[in-house]
Amino acid sequence: MTSYVRTNSPAQVRSLSTFGKHLQRSVLTATLLAAASTGSEAQPYVRADGSTIDDLEAARASWRHDAEFNGNVGLAAINTDAAYALGSTGRGPELLACPRPS
Repeated sequence: MTSYVRTNSPAQVRSLSTFGKHLQRSVLTATLLAAASTGSEAQPYVRADGSTIDDLEAARASWRHDAEFNGNVGLAAINTDAAYALGSTGRGPELLACPRPS
């Protein structure tokens, strides 16, 4: 990428290679941190009562059998039980899925 800097002297072309190097370093660091954070330890899945368990399917089943969860049909329609079992609380930045009508 090339940028043009306007000064009193003739136009100068400056490369954004420094930015590119910082960007590559940042991406590499983020990738390494993500790889390191997915360790081999057992994932504690969250059940509807707030306790943790090592079995994902058992945690999902506890959410599907919860009275409050079943009170909202939309939660089951988009498999929110899986997100809740993985520990999603709805706080902070999350990925939002917006299904498109066919």
